[in-house]
Amino acid sequence: MSIPTFTVNLTSTLDADDRRAILDILTAENLRIVAANAVLASTNPPGTPIALLDVSTGASRKNAYEGYIGNALLPVHASWVAAATAKALLDPSFQALRSPWQDATPAKRTAASAAFLAAIV
Repeated sequence: MSIPTFTVNLTSTLDADDRRAILDILTAENLRIVAANAVLASTNPPGTPIALLDVSTGASRKNAYEGYIGNALLPVHASWVAAATAKALLDPSFQALRSPWQDATPAKRTAASAAFLAAIV
């Protein structure tokens, strides 16, 4: 699986409830970062500390939240990839190929892979 980059862009005007929720989430994340930095500081040699999310201005909170949401999407995407992979493994076409592939010698696998790649390129 590749590691995609998600770019989140909040374009609407955030109301007080939105701003309060964003500040709560970023504050909780900063507390997790402080705890992680304490662990990093206790290692030998000490690890490089993780920078806290900037919550000093409305613009910085918006920027930090967009990054936080983008990172939060990675495990969601990974779970969708895993589900699609599991589904593909159950496909009868794949099952028909799986047993012969597992039983093949490394030389036969190499030859089959080369023939397949030659056919699709």
